[in-house]
Amino acid sequence: MVSVGDIVSGKDDYEVTQFISAGGLGETFFVNRLSDNKICVARFPRDAHQVFAIVHSEFKILDDLKQKNVPNVVRAIEVIEYQNQVGNMVPVLVTEAASGESLGEVMARGPMAEDHCLEIITKIAEAVNYIHEAGYIHRDIGPDEIFVEDIGGRNNVTILSFSIAAPLAEDKVNSFTDLIAGRSFFSPPEQLDASRGFNISIYNDIYATGVTAVALLLGQPGLNKFRFAFPDPPYDMLHLVPDELSNIDNNFRDIIYKSTSYEPSDRFATMADMVDALRWRES
Repeated sequence: MVSVGDIVSGKDDYEVTQFISAGGLGETFFVNRLSDNKICVARFPRDAHQVFAIVHSEFKILDDLKQKNVPNVVRAIEVIEYQNQVGNMVPVLVTEAASGESLGEVMARGPMAEDHCLEIITKIAEAVNYIHEAGYIHRDIGPDEIFVEDIGGRNNVTILSFSIAAPLAEDKVNSFTDLIAGRSFFSPPEQLDASRGFNISIYNDIYATGVTAVALLLGQPGLNKFRFAFPDPPYDMLHLVPDELSNIDNNFRDIIYKSTSYEPSDRFATMADMVDALRWRES
């Protein structure tokens, strides 16, 4: 078991300083890079070969995004081989620590103001568009995977967690992967529907970005109320939450509804199209 004070070594030595969270893939900690006292993040995986493959895949994707200078994406530092408590060597992904706080933490304080939500969602859409242009689908867009620095001010965003990201196929729309995961509220209907082959495409990220806007506008209490009333995904946002969105600008509401349409063909054709729509006030 990893403990605060442990030292893990790769190209650099890192001291484990603080527990962050535990999830299906393992435990995440803040670590201090001893060569320069830089605070980084390290994820120690569950002892499972499938998880090990995910760690290496995530590092490869993040390294490729770094080489392509894709902005607003967390930067990978290295993968360390670490001997766990049962003596097995496991790969530990070390990344830079994102600045600010997660949108999940922001939501916990209540609904977000419409103007701030619009600006943040626009920046998320821009960041995801760059990811698509670089040849990947994120597949796990949601408040917990997005950090914002200077909330209500600059609203600088950083996209985290590429553990289930997948490369785009040659058609630049679809992806082929056996790994079906993600959070049900933010997963599009086609990814949850066996009859449609658990389809994975850029429309996953378009849908999840629109649903993230819904979550931010509701805040955590409103989202909990929604989830209690409609416990079973997939969701048809157009018919489930019009009342909560009735007071926002018509343009923004229409963008949310279009991006979260039940059928992928009814959503924006590309994330770039969604970005253009979100910039209506600039035209």
